[in-house]
Amino acid sequence: MALLDIESMLNDARKEKQATYSVARHVDVIIAIMAEAQNFAASSRPT
Repeated sequence: MALLDIESMLNDARKEKQATYSVARHVDVIIAIMAEAQNFAASSRPT
């Protein structure tokens, strides 16, 4: 499952105030998305 899909499911759980929602897990996934974006940007830069 892609990170954006996981983030979407977590965000839905947050909005629905589900008991299973984990702020820590959501933050971890957002951090991973940001890291992947940085890696992509760095690898796309011309040398």
